[in-house]
Amino acid sequence: DQILRCRWILTWKPIDDVEKEQMEGTKNYKAKARLVILGYLDPKLDEVPRDTPTLGRHSKMLLLQFVSSMQWTLRSFDIKAAFLQGKNQKDRVLAIEPVPGIIQMMKLSPQEICKLEKGAYGLVDAPFMWYQAILEELVTLGFEQSPFDPCLFVLRNRETLMPDGILGLHVDDGLCAGNQQFLHKLELLEKKYPFGSKRVNNFTFTGIDMQQTPDGTIHLSQSKYIRAIEPIKITTERKKQPDQKVTEDERQQLRALIGSIQYAAVHTRPDLSSRLSMLQSAINSATIETLVSANQALHEAKKHHDVTIKIQPISTKDLRFLAFSHASFASKSNPNSHTGTLIMATHKDIGCNTRCPVNPVSWGCKKIQRIVTSTLAAETTSLNSVLDQLSWVRLCWAWIQDP
Repeated sequence: DQILRCRWILTWKPIDDVEKEQMEGTKNYKAKARLVILGYLDPKLDEVPRDTPTLGRHSKMLLLQFVSSMQWTLRSFDIKAAFLQGKNQKDRVLAIEPVPGIIQMMKLSPQEICKLEKGAYGLVDAPFMWYQAILEELVTLGFEQSPFDPCLFVLRNRETLMPDGILGLHVDDGLCAGNQQFLHKLELLEKKYPFGSKRVNNFTFTGIDMQQTPDGTIHLSQSKYIRAIEPIKITTERKKQPDQKVTEDERQQLRALIGSIQYAAVHTRPDLSSRLSMLQSAINSATIETLVSANQALHEAKKHHDVTIKIQPISTKDLRFLAFSHASFASKSNPNSHTGTLIMATHKDIGCNTRCPVNPVSWGCKKIQRIVTSTLAAETTSLNSVLDQLSWVRLCWAWIQDP
């Protein structure tokens, strides 16, 4: 039905210390070749399914809290050539023009083409087909999919229904932990879909550095990521005009910087959320002073690049959630108000005015989208926002323990 073009993508992939030991080599990079379909040329681009879920940040934090509370060993893995192992395409026939290398290996003549039997890198529906395949396999192995997050799975004991393990999926990357029964199921999954790498206790998952200490505590940080972010370049002459409107190029640089900082603020740096929210609100009316403020926010982030989120073990039967909300002051001259929320896991004894461990689970700061006429109204709106999040967190946490 369709003939698509493809091309080779040749790269040098960095090798970490673990891979060096496995390969018994001293090289820092290895050659990697990937055949990629030019999926954007697909004539049915807007018809094929492409909605593929990924592990939500709240689900990830609850997964990590459960692992820490159970004092299981935290693990990660990635699937080799995941998109090439997606479910077969049933409803359409795809063909590709073979490229040099493929022609020689398959001994094709110039007029011959290839039929695509499975998913491939570059196809817009490749992630969807892979998700369908891995979902089917996990269900077959006995994993139960969360009704709150399609990428969160729990393996339960058939008799007691207590969790034997928990697993979160982010496309072809997995984050998991569990007992011996769970590890056996993980081995069966690896036989079906071979793992490219496996890590224990200390690794990077979706750009977040995770380290588990012997007592079960999990530390999350993005120090390397933060230090690699580049500031916006502003000339001395431009700095002398703080009220001058930014150019469109400068606005794009501002968006890029805010987006980079936001990835850290959302996952490991709650301390950046408030300042970032103010900057996001100022994008459309940005001035040179806004660019300077964005650079200052980055400077502050780099100054404290080693800040970590610490998830401490708290017994699941004693764990409770503690929520805070606050709103900035609104006035006649500036009716805009921002809401800040924070949800933490803690021990039930905190209700008795006792010192207890607290672990951040969810946080954020954003502009209230409606005009509020008083500070009390802003605080009420903020409280309502955190209650919605708190209800979801409590339900998801309860389901992990008891379906």
